[in-house]
Amino acid sequence: MTCKNKKHPQKKQKFHVVKNKKEELRNTAFSHPHPDIQRKCFAVLLLSFLFSASLVALILGISAASVRNYWNAYQKEGVDALKIINHKGKKVLCIHMPVL
Repeated sequence: MTCKNKKHPQKKQKFHVVKNKKEELRNTAFSHPHPDIQRKCFAVLLLSFLFSASLVALILGISAASVRNYWNAYQKEGVDALKIINHKGKKVLCIHMPVL
């Protein structure tokens, strides 16, 4: 009895974004003043054009896990979820925020 190693094709996740939402993502990616939010919108936008999460990560210089996290946030709450800045790095004064 021989054992054949059958390869199971990996199930690819489909990243579908409605046309008018692509416009919103594109506008936010190009016009939002914060680069982190621009990057998140670009990541989701590139996924919607059927790029893989690993390729998008390579293009943007981030991890594939981050790309998938952006996609999951977008799926749950839309573009507004991408506009939240919640990184835990050094606190930086954002010049784009209104003066208090």
